[in-house]
Amino acid sequence: MKLVSTSDVSSEKLYELKEVLQPDIDVDIQDGKVVLLSAEPPSWIHFIASTDWWIQGFSAMSALYVAEIVKEAAKDTWKNRSKVVAAAVGSINKIKTFSEKIINFKSSIKNNTELVLVLPVPHELRGCCLLLNAEDPDVLSLQLALYVHHLPRVEELIRSKVSGPNEVATGVVLSLLSSGALQVCWLDCPSLESQVHVLEVELNNT
Repeated sequence: MKLVSTSDVSSEKLYELKEVLQPDIDVDIQDGKVVLLSAEPPSWIHFIASTDWWIQGFSAMSALYVAEIVKEAAKDTWKNRSKVVAAAVGSINKIKTFSEKIINFKSSIKNNTELVLVLPVPHELRGCCLLLNAEDPDVLSLQLALYVHHLPRVEELIRSKVSGPNEVATGVVLSLLSSGALQVCWLDCPSLESQVHVLEVELNNT
């Protein structure tokens, strides 16, 4: 996994995050920072990793989470069932540990600094981005589990619809819906026509 940030995030914070995540997760830090010029420039840290990286490390645990989400999916949203699912899966697992470390780290940085998972497809600079907006480790665990679950089909979708980074105007936005489905959106370039695809949860893919 590679960490990239905007220039307002100190290198000390990135190395602090690297130390927190290791030895469970191998982390590289990009030395150069992204400078954004505007009246109120955004602030973010991108966690960049391939589908294979996530699958190799988290797919087995993701499958357990998703199976629990699906059991009684009609009763409530995946977020509202986070405590029930967490109890069923158990607290000792890589996804929960990762989530707890991320939540603790978030409390030490500026409120407006966004943490974003990035799949570098079709390109790292215009990749598929999922905002980690959870404030609770159980909710974040489910968010991560669903992300891992959907990743293979996200990559397949992008590679089938987009031949290169120049065909995507501003990157690909990933959003988890209340059912656990993943919405994948981007603007075609140069037409700026909106593309929206929804990937449903599929147990046989876990």
